[in-house]
Amino acid sequence: MYAPTIGMLVAQTDESSIQHVLMDAFDLGIVNCQNFARARAIINARFERRNRKGNYGCRHAM
Repeated sequence: MYAPTIGMLVAQTDESSIQHVLMDAFDLGIVNCQNFARARAIINARFERRNRKGNYGCRHAM
């Protein structure tokens, strides 16, 4: 069961793949309400950097 606050925060994220990463991180106890904003910023930055380099199809560990 997810905390309603986490669900709302994740839903505000534009990319569905980032939403999945955030929910997986929450399930594993890596992300919580207190560090959510920082985690989302890090993930967004990595996705943007990867897309700028043209690595759209690559699946690298984050």
